[in-house]
Amino acid sequence: MSDVADPQVMRAALSEVIQETTGIAIAPDVNFFEGGISSADLVRVHRALVARLGRDIPLLALFRYPNVRAFAGHLATAATAGPPPAPGLDRGRRTVPEGAAGTDPRGEQVTAPTQSSLEPIAIVGLAGRFPGARDLSQFWQNLVAGKESITFLSADELRRAGVPQAHIDNPDYVPVAPVMPEADRFDASLFGMTDREAEICDPQIRVFLEMCHSALENAGYDPFAMADSVGVFGATGPNSYLDFYLRRRPDLVGRAGMLLQTLNQIDYLSTLVAYKLDLRGPALTALTACSSTLVTVHLACQALRAGECDAALAGGAVVDLGRGHLWTPGNVLTSDGHCRPFDAEATGTIFGSGAGAVVLKRLDDALGAGDNIAAVILGSAVNNDGAEKVSFSAPSLTGQANAVMEAMLLADVAPDEVGYVEAHATGTALGDPVEVAALADAYRRLADGAPMATTVLGSVKSNIGHMGAVAGIAGLIKTVLMLQREAIPPTVNLATPNPVLELEKTPFELSTDLRPWPRDPSRRRVAGVTSLGIGGTNAHLLLTEGPPPLYEPPDGRPRVVAWSAGDEAGERRLRADLAGYFSASGAEVFGDATATLLHGRTAHRVRAAVVADSAASAAAALRDGSLVMVDTAVDEPAVAYLLPGQGTQRAGMARGIYGTVRSFSVAMDECIELFEDHGVPLYRRWAGSESGDESLADPMVAQPALFAIGYALATMWRKLGAAPTAVLGHSLGELTAAAVAGVFTLPDAVRLVVARAVAMAEHPVPGSMLVVAAGEDDVSDLVAEPLALSASNGTRQVCVSGPTEQLEELAVRLQSRKIISKVLRHAAAFHHPGGAPPRTPGRKPSRMSWPARHRCRSTRPTPGGSPIRTR
Repeated sequence: MSDVADPQVMRAALSEVIQETTGIAIAPDVNFFEGGISSADLVRVHRALVARLGRDIPLLALFRYPNVRAFAGHLATAATAGPPPAPGLDRGRRTVPEGAAGTDPRGEQVTAPTQSSLEPIAIVGLAGRFPGARDLSQFWQNLVAGKESITFLSADELRRAGVPQAHIDNPDYVPVAPVMPEADRFDASLFGMTDREAEICDPQIRVFLEMCHSALENAGYDPFAMADSVGVFGATGPNSYLDFYLRRRPDLVGRAGMLLQTLNQIDYLSTLVAYKLDLRGPALTALTACSSTLVTVHLACQALRAGECDAALAGGAVVDLGRGHLWTPGNVLTSDGHCRPFDAEATGTIFGSGAGAVVLKRLDDALGAGDNIAAVILGSAVNNDGAEKVSFSAPSLTGQANAVMEAMLLADVAPDEVGYVEAHATGTALGDPVEVAALADAYRRLADGAPMATTVLGSVKSNIGHMGAVAGIAGLIKTVLMLQREAIPPTVNLATPNPVLELEKTPFELSTDLRPWPRDPSRRRVAGVTSLGIGGTNAHLLLTEGPPPLYEPPDGRPRVVAWSAGDEAGERRLRADLAGYFSASGAEVFGDATATLLHGRTAHRVRAAVVADSAASAAAALRDGSLVMVDTAVDEPAVAYLLPGQGTQRAGMARGIYGTVRSFSVAMDECIELFEDHGVPLYRRWAGSESGDESLADPMVAQPALFAIGYALATMWRKLGAAPTAVLGHSLGELTAAAVAGVFTLPDAVRLVVARAVAMAEHPVPGSMLVVAAGEDDVSDLVAEPLALSASNGTRQVCVSGPTEQLEELAVRLQSRKIISKVLRHAAAFHHPGGAPPRTPGRKPSRMSWPARHRCRSTRPTPGGSPIRTR
């Protein structure tokens, strides 16, 4: 064709081709889609135009230049001077953020200040429920196996779902749906809801609440006891539950009142989560169609960087009716029930149900808290296409490319660093080519002529279909799992790549087989995630691997494995799940796992525990069940602390808790410091180089050690939530009980313990003590000087003190009467009458004169505290 450089000639030719191909006469300034031209029409127009002009014209140019005037001008200019900048790229929009450098869309080098580099955000918890997978473990197994989780519905199922018989009989009706498991189940009591409230509530809101709860548990935190400010950023789909179910239930709707609105409107999606979990950060719902949940992650990252919260939940839930769809030519929905991203035979997408959430924290905070960091978000960007595209619902190559560029510049990531991109990729004839072209355009401009490495391209929609608003979080969670499991799953339903993608001209390749993606000490692994919304809101995010988990080496010491559930059946299910977890886990995770079970889980009504020293022994004990203790919690349990006296000490007692349980360790350090101020070398004798049974026989060490350990254990149990209703002490334990109950301050109690120890050490009676399981009447005839009945601790327990040889003879005689006795670990015959200070006849007992440092001065009771009982 001649005169191809004349814009007027080109406009006439293009208008003629469009009318001949589609039968539509379109004005020069009307965008193609808004003039009634479909995607399929544009493909036919493109073919006819190539044949008419006899030149190679990229199909995607019809999306860059979305009307007759713009496209004709592009063709005319390209014929003489090469391609101009795409429309919209020179309108002054900030395309290079502060703190980054690169080329802008016009090819000009731009360098910005570096002070605006983004603070990295850690992903510390995640949860998801997707078609074919009730949890993320099953989700990953399905991805690795290349499984497509699409449900084909029977005619009976369609009728029950309300599909008209005419649709069911129509050969163009596609009876498929990606169905999320257990969308109809909900533990109302867990969240303080009645059964009626739960039935009124939109299932999307219910499932999102469950996802937030699960994500916090996955992060190792009790969802109902979050101490920091936690934000909630949620998204969901249109509520069809209200019209298709509730409106047909006047028994529910008629009495619902305000609940009908607050439990069904999307405005309350995030605020209900904040209310039910008592979260105090910002709570908001973001709706940008299919990109919504990735936008919530972007907003949550911004809130964390701005200091609006210390942690954030981001994600969403969509519950589709699962009714199938009627296929029509040119529509975005699949004709065969399969979603085939990037495939030449792709006919469209398929919408379904799914839910997911992630827990985010600033990276420094996560490292400081010892969180398990699944991945790190380096940067993200959100923009909109604006008006310069073929229609409101059409994709924009320019808008998508700009979002990718901005995210990569903010994240300070170069194209050759990115090993994988999780694409939006819905399997539509033109959506996928536009997205790939936008990615390629962004990478080419950022590379600025430098060689680019190959980047793998994939899409989770090939496995689970299109989750609507949840698409972004599904892609993000898949990518996080890839970084954690060090593998790239295949993209399924991919036989022949769509030639329109022109992958050979891009740095991208498709993965059709499972391939390893191991950590590389020499370079970080980086991935990108794209999510695109109808209406033009584009989101792109860059993330990298988290630091390798740091585990304490297994020490073989026994640990309490504790768990709880709402009822007995739930306890048994959880027990089985824990057995499976410990069986599949390495030995190094055992300590962290037991700590999380103790400190990072809500205590429910039915509680159980077993003691084990390794993951393997825990799995065996959980399966066997004979050693498992199960009980039901009461509303207000009465707890009493029993504090022992001298004779119960053992070498190394409580040393395994010291340094591992913070509350115990802090209290123990405080006691050690106070005792050492009085000259008692407690640490050295208890846990240091001089520790052992012999050192603890000295009352100047044994009594301070027993007091300090008893006091620190009481502090630990209080911290764990088992505050005492009463405390009971025996002998030295009376002073420990008084300190725990608040009768004395800790420094005063320490002075009393030291004074007591000094008195007993300075007035010893040689010998030992024998505890006897009998009453006074049972042994009185056997006890004669130099032995003495030194204590009566109950109707069936007394204590005898005196010389060791006579005590041993007494033990033999008691044994002949079948009375049990045991020698206590004492260095002298304490509580023996012979141990009293000497008295002068006719004078009152003199006041003892302790060394100055041991005097109990200014010791007085402290008001308040726990009731105290002593013997």
